[in-house]
Amino acid sequence: MDSLGAIIGPLLAAPLIVAVGYRWLFAISVIPGLLAALAILVFVREAPRLIEAAPHIHASMRGLFRAPGPFRRLLLGVGFYGLGNFSATLLILRATDLLNTDTRSATHAAAIAVLLYAAHNAANSLFAYPAGALADRIGRRHVLILGIGLFAVACLGFVPGSNSITVLAVLFVAVGASTALVETAQGAHAAELLPDSVRGRGFGLLGLVDGIGDLVSSLTVGILLTVTNPAWAFVYAAFMASLGVLALLRRHGTAEEQALDHAI
Repeated sequence: MDSLGAIIGPLLAAPLIVAVGYRWLFAISVIPGLLAALAILVFVREAPRLIEAAPHIHASMRGLFRAPGPFRRLLLGVGFYGLGNFSATLLILRATDLLNTDTRSATHAAAIAVLLYAAHNAANSLFAYPAGALADRIGRRHVLILGIGLFAVACLGFVPGSNSITVLAVLFVAVGASTALVETAQGAHAAELLPDSVRGRGFGLLGLVDGIGDLVSSLTVGILLTVTNPAWAFVYAAFMASLGVLALLRRHGTAEEQALDHAI
């Protein structure tokens, strides 16, 4: 539903900009935001749960990060993935550069790149629910690994620098699908690893690691696209995502980690 909004919102914004201008567009956007908050306030209720103590895990965020076990491996995998998972707007920039040829103007290339980005968002939306169903069937960790691996493969697909619209469309869709797989499985996997007593802190720590990674990756990939051969930007992203896959594939660790896995 979030991804559907990301598609419908820009499609509605385009004619509204022409009709009412930017100032009123921002004013109108307050309405769906307030409706979303009201919907949560009125229709969403917390399910009562019996909170049990988690003696093997400290309540602080530092304790969660330092405690050996599956959640720390999740943080490590998500951290590496985040270090490679750059902003999708950089894909638009790269596609525009590739599509701007002798027979295609920069404006035409940019227009096609925006349509490719719309396909990216559509893929994110279409794959989100199947990703959740697949996670329930084969496990959240497996779907998370699949999503990060797909992102790495898609990044490698950008390395040759093809200016074929078909090839670029496939790569944009692959990145969008990978995001759906990762976003769906990441939170679900964290929830099944964390006891109720520290689940909120765990999600906060996961978001912190993911956010720092996204910031660093966008800066790094942006710099590499600017000052080096653009292929290196995608090699870097694929490499970091591959490290994330390797971290998540490490299922069993020390005896202490295995005991903690069993306790959780």
